[in-house]
Amino acid sequence: MNTIIHRGTAFLTGEYEQLRCNRRGEMELLPGACRGCLLSPVVPLPEFRECVGSWNAFSSHGDVELQVRLLSSSGRWSGYVSFGVWTRQPAGRCGGSSREHSGIQFDIDRLIARPVAVALQYRVFLRRRNLSEPSPRLRQVAVTTVPGAPQKSPPLLAGLRLLPVPPRSQRAVSAIGRFLCSPTSLAMAMACHGVDLPTAQVAAQVFDPSSSLYGNWPFNTAAAAEFGLTAHVEYAASLRTVQDYLLAGLPVIASIRPGVLADGTRSEGHLVVVRGFHCHGNSGRLFLNDPWGQTPSEIRQCWELERFERCWKHYIYVLAANERQGGRLRRSAD
Repeated sequence: MNTIIHRGTAFLTGEYEQLRCNRRGEMELLPGACRGCLLSPVVPLPEFRECVGSWNAFSSHGDVELQVRLLSSSGRWSGYVSFGVWTRQPAGRCGGSSREHSGIQFDIDRLIARPVAVALQYRVFLRRRNLSEPSPRLRQVAVTTVPGAPQKSPPLLAGLRLLPVPPRSQRAVSAIGRFLCSPTSLAMAMACHGVDLPTAQVAAQVFDPSSSLYGNWPFNTAAAAEFGLTAHVEYAASLRTVQDYLLAGLPVIASIRPGVLADGTRSEGHLVVVRGFHCHGNSGRLFLNDPWGQTPSEIRQCWELERFERCWKHYIYVLAANERQGGRLRRSAD
């Protein structure tokens, strides 16, 4: 597994037009520009079969668009595929559309290689309607990849870790609550970092009008960034990655496969907050906040590791306090 995270001075290793890096390490439009583009270097990676891009920005009245292209194992580049046009106001957004071309397939928030890719390159567009509007400010770009071959998982860490994540129920929001597992989980994780907002407000901020979804992964992390946090989507090949984040004081939001929820309701996919673990050897339990519950006792759950592994899609959202620092981070294989 590899997740590349670029911010600050790492942006300057690529090419950019009509942009500058400000003192906070953010890329922004030049004073006389309404449109600019950041192009990353080509990033070679171990073979991977899909990827998800995410970004952090203060979009102001403008918009931000992340596009990614893949290099196949046969040496052929795909075209650039957009993960959507992001604005602070949902009415101006356009999520990426499901389509297949040039040996790749895009499905809402995942870019799938056919059969595998060995490198990627991204570009980010910043736009504003006129020069009187403030520039969008790009703080971070992350691209996470799913390995093309199984990887050996490191041993789990023994011990107990539990984070104070306040419980919330998605069904507390009338009419649309059954669709809000992602923004409700996001709101719980944000509250753990001191950003305590009503679930309905968070849901409105993550909404993807193109697909009528509240669970577009990059839009959820982009919304957290608009509220002042740092956030990215990551493919975690093993539970050890989740443990590492929990030990750092960071709850993670985990994507769960379609199945049956606690009360027997059929789900086409679900998200929960992992807030702790109690492990010994390769066995133990995870402590979760399941937003489908209606009371604190129903929301706070304890799952055996084996059960979680069966259900988990290995994708997570990771939120943290905003760190104003430059640099480049690549999470190497678990």
